[in-house]
Amino acid sequence: MQPINPEQTTILIIDDDQNVRKSIGVYLEDSSFIVLQAENGREGLDMILSLHVDIVLLDLRMPEMDGIELLSIIRKDFTDTPVIVVSGAGVLQDAIEALRLGAFDYITKPILDMAMLENSIINALERKRLIHENREYHELLEIKIKQRTAALRQSEAKFRELTDLLPQTVFEINQSGQFKFINQFGLKTFGYAIEEIQNISAGDLFYKTDSDRVMENITKVVQGVRLNPSEYIALRKNGTTFPVIIYTSQVIQADTAVGLRGVIFDLTYIKRTEKALRDSQEHLNAVIQVFEGFIYRVSKDYQIQFMNQKLKEFMGRDFSSNTCFKTLYGFDHPCAWCVIKDVFAGKTIRQENQNPINGQWYYSIVSPVRDTECIITELQSIIIDITDRKIAEEALRKSEAHLREENIRLKSSLKEANQFGRLIGKSAAMRQIYDVVIRAALSDANVIIYGESGTGKELVAKTIHEFSKRSHSKFIPVNCAAIPDNLIESEFFGHKKGAFTGALMDKPGFFSQAEGGTLFLDEIGEINLNMQVKLLRAIAGDGYTPIGGRSTIKPNIRLIAATNKDLKKLVSKGSIREDFYYRIHIIPVHLPPLRERKEDIPLLIQHFLQQLAEEDTPPVIPLHIIKSMSKHNWRGNVRELENAVHRYVTLKEFDYASPSCLYQKEQVNPERDLNIDIDTRSSLKAILKNVEKQYIIKLLNENQWNRTKVAGIMGIDRRTLFRKIKNFQIA
Repeated sequence: MQPINPEQTTILIIDDDQNVRKSIGVYLEDSSFIVLQAENGREGLDMILSLHVDIVLLDLRMPEMDGIELLSIIRKDFTDTPVIVVSGAGVLQDAIEALRLGAFDYITKPILDMAMLENSIINALERKRLIHENREYHELLEIKIKQRTAALRQSEAKFRELTDLLPQTVFEINQSGQFKFINQFGLKTFGYAIEEIQNISAGDLFYKTDSDRVMENITKVVQGVRLNPSEYIALRKNGTTFPVIIYTSQVIQADTAVGLRGVIFDLTYIKRTEKALRDSQEHLNAVIQVFEGFIYRVSKDYQIQFMNQKLKEFMGRDFSSNTCFKTLYGFDHPCAWCVIKDVFAGKTIRQENQNPINGQWYYSIVSPVRDTECIITELQSIIIDITDRKIAEEALRKSEAHLREENIRLKSSLKEANQFGRLIGKSAAMRQIYDVVIRAALSDANVIIYGESGTGKELVAKTIHEFSKRSHSKFIPVNCAAIPDNLIESEFFGHKKGAFTGALMDKPGFFSQAEGGTLFLDEIGEINLNMQVKLLRAIAGDGYTPIGGRSTIKPNIRLIAATNKDLKKLVSKGSIREDFYYRIHIIPVHLPPLRERKEDIPLLIQHFLQQLAEEDTPPVIPLHIIKSMSKHNWRGNVRELENAVHRYVTLKEFDYASPSCLYQKEQVNPERDLNIDIDTRSSLKAILKNVEKQYIIKLLNENQWNRTKVAGIMGIDRRTLFRKIKNFQIA
């Protein structure tokens, strides 16, 4: 099938409006068509009579001879020449009359989209070509039938011998419809013996609704009427029916029609195949209708052959017969990523591309389409919009890059930092802890924190949570040692109403409360073996079921555990399951006791004083007390130190000093130490401010106003000292 060639196509434009003729003519000539023009119907008719014209564009309202009259002449004398009416918006009757007279299409002026006119022209020419090919086919078929009929007349015996070899019913009947011959296949198909078939008419072999029509058509064929092959319902001797199509021709003897011969093709298999094909096509169409992506097919010369409804709606109209690279991507040449050569070589290609027109990202599967002979005739592309996924990937990439930068920034800032989140300290041991905390926060793996009682294991867990991607969700702390064994499963997994006596309502467990966040299990070594198995299943991905519930819930939590025991020893003793140990022991954090980082004690004291401050003025602890505290080995670690600071601020005594300390249970007397008078009529707040001011003045004078040294003695940073000097107006 040859495509329309504009360079060999002549279009005649008949219109009394010169501007219309000119605009249409210029557009069509740009499309390589040969264009002729006539300003009225009479001139147009003369050109049709004298020149070869493939198609006519006709205006209806013209002087001398209007379009309707000319259309009637063209359709009568030039039936092969298609006519497209291009006229102004007149009455509906004009359009109806033009189409009734045989116009191929009716397009109203002004023409806003010349491509629509061009498309109509191409369709009209295609229809003309198909009609011409069909006529040639029928003429060729008639020639072949005549040749075959002549050959059959020359050798009737040979014909009948050959027909018995054919897998279709071949017959011959006389003018009255009585059988003169039927081949063996026909006898077997209809279930008759040769003696029986000679005593019945042709109409008896067809269902009652078709019997009369068969006999009428036999008469017409014998009379010389040319009939197209027709479909009927055939009837076997046993009463069953089946679809057939009959091809017939006259039997000529001595130039006189004496009957007809024909071939009956059984359509049972074809009909069954057609139905299966229709069902398959309907199913495919249903799938295509609900498919949210785009589907189109392209020929080897890049012409779009098919677009699904979603793509048509997205593009605004059907762009079939246009090039894919121009329609879809706005290019004047094939796309750089085009895979048409690979697909026509038999490959299926999967790729991602960004549309330069709208910036959207698409994932495409491009595969070959084969005809019945397995020859690749087209490629089919299935396209899915993946823009949202690409945006998410880019956001994730930027987030990862940002986290890496933040990680580097935090690590560099920790070299001089006194505090990281909730953690206080600038010792080498604490800087190592900060580094581990950062790495744990950037991961979503389980964490185990080791440390003596009072070292701040829960603070470390909270800091990891607050710096992690789960910081927007809850942090649920659980003291495993405080939960009785008979309640531990209910506490962790929750229960449903009526699950046991006293379960008056649904209760969410710790796993449910921590959903999306962090579950902190303190004293993890106190959990019994039976519960370890259930926790292992929950955190390993198998999920858990609330007591009294039926459905399994798969939690989305981050697990952080803590203990003051050696879990490896507990594993060897059998108190901790080995698989449970390896599930929680992924990122270990070992907190040092306070005695191993005594240089952090002044910072911790200042932090506790800030927490105990009333309004903006924190309490003050003398330097010799701070030094004494710094020398003490705190068995209770940070918790014990906090308790001592609180007790000193409240009772003004410190009873944990080492033997080398000069002061035991020192009673602080501000009047004696600072040589100031206390005005008992003043408020406590005013007295404390005055004492603090005099204390700062004395330290500045004793240390030659070395502010850095004074800040160190006071256990505060330089910025806080400068602010106090300014607020107290110390010169």
